[in-house]
Amino acid sequence: MARTATPKAAPRRAARTTKVEQKDPAPAKRKAAPPRAGRAAKPKVAAADRTSSFVSKEALRAQLEKTEQQVVTLRKKNRELTRAARDATSRIGELEEQLDALQKRAARDAKRPSGEAARPPRQRRSRPERDPGDAVPEGVAVAEPQPMDREAEQALENLERHLQN
Repeated sequence: MARTATPKAAPRRAARTTKVEQKDPAPAKRKAAPPRAGRAAKPKVAAADRTSSFVSKEALRAQLEKTEQQVVTLRKKNRELTRAARDATSRIGELEEQLDALQKRAARDAKRPSGEAARPPRQRRSRPERDPGDAVPEGVAVAEPQPMDREAEQALENLERHLQN
């Protein structure tokens, strides 16, 4: 069921439109007041500017898609920068530890008398090579080897012949 205008509402609307029509289209010009200090003049928006600000749905969709792409790009950059900041923070920690160690070392060196040379780092002593037979006590080992038998002599001859060629 459609609404119909009540008798009271119709005269009001009509009265409103008549009041608007009765106004002068060009009001009397007043003298413009100089702008006050600290206040910017309000820009006047022409009616033509208001109608030209209308944007179609397609244009709004294109702007929305462009903005969404910008958001994706900014989030990616934010992740990369966060990772870089984390890496930089860990590197700063490592460098601070190295600095502390160097400062302690410098303080230790400063405590020494100036004529004393710095000690070289400790090195392991080199051991002479040992012969495995040195570990066998004299009473257990045979002083002189037994003479070679026929098989041992042939094996020695074969080795010498093959090694020379």
